[in-house]
Amino acid sequence: MSKKEKFKPDCFLIFCIVLSIVIAIVATVYENDRKQTEPETIPETETVSVPASDPEPESETEPVLEPEPDPESESGQVTVVYDTGTKYPHPMYIYSGWDRCLEQLHVDCDVAFLGDSITYKSSFDQEFPAYTICNLGVSGDTIRGIKDRVGTLETVKPEKVFFLIGINSLNNDNIDECIEKYSALVENVRSRGNFDLYLISVLPISADISAGMNLSPDTIVSFNETIAELANKNNATYLDLYSQLKDDSGYIRPEYTEDGLHLSEQAYKIWADNIRPYIEEN
Repeated sequence: MSKKEKFKPDCFLIFCIVLSIVIAIVATVYENDRKQTEPETIPETETVSVPASDPEPESETEPVLEPEPDPESESGQVTVVYDTGTKYPHPMYIYSGWDRCLEQLHVDCDVAFLGDSITYKSSFDQEFPAYTICNLGVSGDTIRGIKDRVGTLETVKPEKVFFLIGINSLNNDNIDECIEKYSALVENVRSRGNFDLYLISVLPISADISAGMNLSPDTIVSFNETIAELANKNNATYLDLYSQLKDDSGYIRPEYTEDGLHLSEQAYKIWADNIRPYIEEN
């Protein structure tokens, strides 16, 4: 056998060994690269937590209707609270729409009442059937809420305005803040027309309501003293209903209230009798 023929099997064996090694190395390198570049597959049943991201800012060109923040509300959203306790935002365009509707009805009233639920629940149109009465009471309203809608007085054009507000604000703010807001509001109301203005005292509440609101009779009395002073400064008349509805401890008499806060028919009759001379005067 020639050397060439004898050497051939040995070379082929070496070649195969080397080729196997090379293939093994290449396969190992490829597998490592694939593991590094291929995304990890997550089973469909596995839940992955994704950190919450901040919302995309709104476009600067997109108009946004946003009510003025309410300092009486922690969230800054202006709200109205109804007897049911529900709330809804009331941007100013709602009030302007309300005023436009009243303008189309050609409302021209003799007497307007501004206030919260205590005013809203009244029936002075029945007490004074010969006069056009406009009840502008809104349940749950505050001094700030009245400020937002006081422009309605210019729409209904009253000759006399009776104004009772403050119990809900005293529940939320300290008395100094309420006095500051009330003072500015009375000046605003006075500027809305040439009408006779009557400021009614904040009314007494029951002992239970007083404890729940952390609002003592002394605080209400102090606030009413300020209302009387503001009446003198703003060419208005002060009406003290508080003294006529309270008991010896400064709380409302049981026969004058439905729930410790809102008035009974008997109390509304006292209210009507007190304002009758001013409404029916020539």
